[in-house]
Amino acid sequence: MKQHEEEKMKKDKAVTCLHSALIDSVFTGIMHLESTISIWEELKSRFEGSERAKLVKLLTLKREFENLKMKDSETVKDYSSKLSDLVNPMRLYGDVMEDYKVVEKMLISLPEKFEAKVVAIEESCDLKKMTIS
Repeated sequence: MKQHEEEKMKKDKAVTCLHSALIDSVFTGIMHLESTISIWEELKSRFEGSERAKLVKLLTLKREFENLKMKDSETVKDYSSKLSDLVNPMRLYGDVMEDYKVVEKMLISLPEKFEAKVVAIEESCDLKKMTIS
């Protein structure tokens, strides 16, 4: 009996944690669900979407990544943040984006004024081991 009560308390705590982590508009849509599994599945379907939706989102992110270029008025820090903002969701959707590919993209898309620095980095460093930071 005691073990059953403990298990029931754990389940109730898990449901409470899920409820407390949600904003009101989402909470009202799932408050009728009783189990953690049903709550999790509802949230997953609502926010992650179907496989087709995930694929479309991933393709959109890839397109944005490929088309992204640094503007002359932009700082390297801002540009690297933009790249990270694209790469992180791509990884969440299952794309295996290696760090060196992001570094290569950054070096390729820098403006002309960085050409000397890009050449120096390419000559002195192993690009396969570099990270964005």
